[in-house]
Amino acid sequence: MGINSWLTLQIPSEQIQISSSNYDSMTSIYDAQQWHRDCDNFRDIKIFIYLTDVNKESDGCFQIINNSNNFSFFSPFKYYNYKSLRVPNKIITNKYKLSIHSFFGNKGTCFIADTRALHRGLAITQKKQVRFILELYFSNHLLGKDKKLEIKTEHASFDIWKEMVNKNYELFSTVFKKETLINFK
Repeated sequence: MGINSWLTLQIPSEQIQISSSNYDSMTSIYDAQQWHRDCDNFRDIKIFIYLTDVNKESDGCFQIINNSNNFSFFSPFKYYNYKSLRVPNKIITNKYKLSIHSFFGNKGTCFIADTRALHRGLAITQKKQVRFILELYFSNHLLGKDKKLEIKTEHASFDIWKEMVNKNYELFSTVFKKETLINFK
């Protein structure tokens, strides 16, 4: 369990002018405004509470791709820039535009999201606008903490984890149980 708060500021006007035709370039400073999945915990759910009014897209609403919280929907590893772990906006707008859900509401509005789904906080381009949000998260396991994880071959994400572990075995050997690591080879 944990608590975070996020204050999102307007994209600097110079950045908007330079990159207004390229959303990913415009939001490179604040990459939480780019499409991504959270992978800080193995399985978690988050409750968000708007602490400012977010009644239109220019207020920086939270957006999520409906039903994208499983790997069979969309394999992000095909598109990831492994350095920033972000999915290009063009891919989402071309393939999943009709599946984007935006959360709007006045200060105090709450919603729950599984942030393994593709999501972002939309960029704020309106002058003197900020978005303040409180996040409560609950997880069944923090990666690398307390006890090691086990992934079985029948888990839907097994092949994806196997590929990632084989690319960086040393890093992941601190996260998974020895029995799981044997299955990855």
